[in-house]
Amino acid sequence: MEEENGKRQRNNKSNLKYAAVSSLLCVAIILGGLFSGGALYNVIAAEEDAVRYEPETAPSVEEAVSSGEGGETPPSGPVDTDGNEMPSYPEIEQETEVIETREYDGETFRVVCIGNSVTQHPYMSQFEHPDGYWLQDWGMAASAREKDYAHLLEAKMGEIYGETSLEVYNYMQWEVAEQAGIPRSAYLTYLDPLFEGEKGPDTDLVIIQLGESCTMYNSLLQDYADLIDYVRTHAPNAVIGVTGTVIIMDEARNAAVDTIKQMVCQDRGVPYISMSGYNESMWVGEGTVIYNEQGEATVISLIQRTHPGDIGMQYIADQIFQILSPYLPTVSG
Repeated sequence: MEEENGKRQRNNKSNLKYAAVSSLLCVAIILGGLFSGGALYNVIAAEEDAVRYEPETAPSVEEAVSSGEGGETPPSGPVDTDGNEMPSYPEIEQETEVIETREYDGETFRVVCIGNSVTQHPYMSQFEHPDGYWLQDWGMAASAREKDYAHLLEAKMGEIYGETSLEVYNYMQWEVAEQAGIPRSAYLTYLDPLFEGEKGPDTDLVIIQLGESCTMYNSLLQDYADLIDYVRTHAPNAVIGVTGTVIIMDEARNAAVDTIKQMVCQDRGVPYISMSGYNESMWVGEGTVIYNEQGEATVISLIQRTHPGDIGMQYIADQIFQILSPYLPTVSG
């Protein structure tokens, strides 16, 4: 009984810590200018009431430089379309720790990738979404199934371990849950089929690629911690890696989400896989034509253009392998 009470108290302290840090992060994000440039994001208050923040109108960069009023210096960092300086969130230096690897058991090396459209986007017809249709069922916007990051990573594991299996899961509902007033934790059990029966202990590698679609942050720190804990419980032998964001719709938002992910990875002892090198040269680009296996063509739209093309997908797979290599099972002989 005393042990259970002690465990309960530690869990309560951990939850309180994450709630407090999440609140401070939300304030920092708001004060840092995340809501500038006409963007409007929702933040859930402590009483779970939606609070909306309107940005003040700011002069353009040209106006600020030419006027010289108030003795203000021009922004030294990146700016948004209205000339507002975007906040900077430097990457957190991850503490190195003793890595205890296990020897590979010689059975099928099982990879699980949990993510959004970058990991796997289901077939979506032009009728369903005229401006963002996708006539494939692999990671947007690779030119072929074997060229998305998940299949590239599986192929790399195959070179090392021999027989492999891959399971991908689009978990975007977890990202956007709070927008519908649903706690993200309500979707954790949706992952159970990935790890049911022997699949759980037989899983060797889990990639968590999420965050680009998150627009509510008040509980995101705790939500990421809960997600990692859930995966770790259901796949106890797996190496877990959390990737940085890649879809560039709002750089300030991405940076804030990545900061949260790095904090949780540091706390939970999980490798964070930086995607800071992802850039415009790796985008698929508007107007690119991608054919599915039946010869149907998807024309990449404006809203899809920053998804990784083949170069971007290769970059993601390479980053994952580079960061996680020291954690992977060893092969005898």
